[in-house]
Amino acid sequence: MRGRIKQLDSVTINKIAAGEVIDRPASIVKELIENSLDAHATAITIDIKDGGKKCIHITDNGHGFHHEDLPLAPLRHATSKIRSLDDIYETESFGFRGEALASICHCAHLTITSKQENESAYTITAYKDDISAVKKTSHPKGSSIIINDLFHDLPVRQRFLKSTATELSYIVDYCIQFSLSNPHVSFVLLSDGQEKLNTTGITDLFQLIILFYGKSLKDSCVAVNETIGPITFIGYISDPTLTFSNRTKQLITVNGRIIKNSLIIKAITNSFRDLIPQRRFPLVILHITITQSLVDVNIHPQKADIKFVNPGFLFDCIPKVIMMSLQSSNQHTNPIEPIIREPQSSHGDKNKAISYPSFTASSSSNESYIEPYRVINKPLISDTSNLTEALPNLLSPLSSDTQPAKPLDYIQVLNTYIFLNTPTGAYLIDQHAVHERILYEKIKVQVAAQTERQVLLLSEVIDISLDLMIIFESEQDYFKELNFLIEPFGMDQLIVREIPNIFQKSSVAKLIISILNQLKDYPGSTRNLTLDQKEILQRQACRAAIKAGQTLYPEEINQLLIDFIKSPQNYTCPHGRPLYIFYNKSKLESLFLRK
Repeated sequence: MRGRIKQLDSVTINKIAAGEVIDRPASIVKELIENSLDAHATAITIDIKDGGKKCIHITDNGHGFHHEDLPLAPLRHATSKIRSLDDIYETESFGFRGEALASICHCAHLTITSKQENESAYTITAYKDDISAVKKTSHPKGSSIIINDLFHDLPVRQRFLKSTATELSYIVDYCIQFSLSNPHVSFVLLSDGQEKLNTTGITDLFQLIILFYGKSLKDSCVAVNETIGPITFIGYISDPTLTFSNRTKQLITVNGRIIKNSLIIKAITNSFRDLIPQRRFPLVILHITITQSLVDVNIHPQKADIKFVNPGFLFDCIPKVIMMSLQSSNQHTNPIEPIIREPQSSHGDKNKAISYPSFTASSSSNESYIEPYRVINKPLISDTSNLTEALPNLLSPLSSDTQPAKPLDYIQVLNTYIFLNTPTGAYLIDQHAVHERILYEKIKVQVAAQTERQVLLLSEVIDISLDLMIIFESEQDYFKELNFLIEPFGMDQLIVREIPNIFQKSSVAKLIISILNQLKDYPGSTRNLTLDQKEILQRQACRAAIKAGQTLYPEEINQLLIDFIKSPQNYTCPHGRPLYIFYNKSKLESLFLRK
């Protein structure tokens, strides 16, 4: 019987390799922009026709090619970036210049024109394995690369291309991402002669975010600038009051590379799990800088993902960075502080209603008892004389010798909302949601500090896969730190004998498997168990919180506002609903059609 293995011809091999890198016009745009950035370009113009299917023309003002390197640029594995295998792990470039060009010229016609400073300009053309001789031409400093007729001889690949508008949208996405990750570079995108994007003259990341995503984000962006160990985080996130239906407004770069990494996405999701509703996503523009030797950038053909030497450390850092950034950004509560006052004792014993709720653990229940505010259900203003003193402007015209009494800074509306006047605008605050967040944050602190655990009347046996059993055997001490008593029970089972007091038995099996999967995927990471019991804890806070419809004394409102400002998180309630709505002058004027 004749052998069946045959070596493919070079053209077929190169087309298969090109398919790993080039799948649509946007892939070419991405590769060529990265090449321009590697050449230290500060201005890049992308001119496309028919969504890039007919022509892609990219021009930059970078260093350019040396004329002797031009014939080598379209060859596979010809690069100026590395000299040995070890260099791959230390390279700081986006890729190996020439690697993308080799893929492109096997699925389209390629023309390269380039000029180095104080040198003549040269040009070549390439298609498949045919590379023209180098010719002199005229061109400003930098490079110009033209790709014509993409996939013209690959009808199967061409068939999978989408409409012109769809392919253009992918290219626009890449241009936005590169603009946000390289604010110092000017990007211009032209489509069939029409300008679609232009960042010339805009070098501030915040201004670029507003340009691309709208002015509605202006007051909801929180700056991130933190360093933990060898990792630095810089960028912006939206505060929890502003979320979106998908992740299209999330951009992560590591050492300048745009990536989509499951570890980082999961860490960001965990960071906002306590703050926003399910299936909602914040804006995240995060630039991560880490020592180059701690990452591997060569695990993906399109360089869309990377690996980390210590994934667990990064997984733990991201929630800390996001929480620190949100807590340090107190602009949304700054106008309130001059308004509120420490409680006065003018009402005698009524001040007892202002004391902060206390918590006592119950040994007979999985939940804690919470002593809520003692609310006295009496009107805020009991008679018309007090009303006249409080609101003289509304009840009687002012004479020339009458000075108005100082107005109330806040007032309860519908026994549910607190209307607060500040010099910069008005807050409408939900009294139940605010108190619920205050109590929830306090409960979390108490739960995290608990060391007691309960013995299960009937120990629970959990079936796990063999790979997770190996993880458990190496991480038994970690489960003890989490306050579980778990032992192996055969080759593929665990037996749970004791669990932390706050947990319910019904949720333990799923939680243990989730922790093991996390330890497998992100070795060295830790677990915030309060998030796993979020529903239980927020129910406790919700039941104990001030209810809608309950009347509050001014002192109680004042104390609630003080606690609101001091709370570690004061954007949303544990369910993700906003605690307040802020009306500045502009917003009020728009409501009354004054502009």
